[in-house]
Amino acid sequence: MDELLKLYMDCEFVKNEESMKHLREVRPRLAALVLPILKELENKGWKPRVQQGLRSLAAQRRAVDLGNSQTMKSKHLIGAAVDVTSELGWDHSAANLGFQ
Repeated sequence: MDELLKLYMDCEFVKNEESMKHLREVRPRLAALVLPILKELENKGWKPRVQQGLRSLAAQRRAVDLGNSQTMKSKHLIGAAVDVTSELGWDHSAANLGFQ
C-alpha cells in the first residue's frame, strides 16, 4: 500500500490522515482501484475523502439503524467497500448525478 501511495503523493487526499487510515484498512486491491478514482475526482475540482472503509458489526448495525445502510451483509464488513465523500459537502457539483 505505501509503495502505491508514493504515486499519489502530489494529491491532497493523501494528506488527509483519516482517508488514508480508512484506505489502509480495506483490501489492498480495493485501495489500488480507489486511488486513481480519487485522483481523477481531485483533478476535476472535487476534494474527495474516504469517509469509511472497514466497519465493525456494531458500526454496521448503527448504519442500518440510522438508515445509512440497508443490509447487515455489507461489503464494508470484509474491507471490500469504501464510502467516498467530498470535503466540500454534498451541495458541491459531485452531488449532481450529471457531474463529469
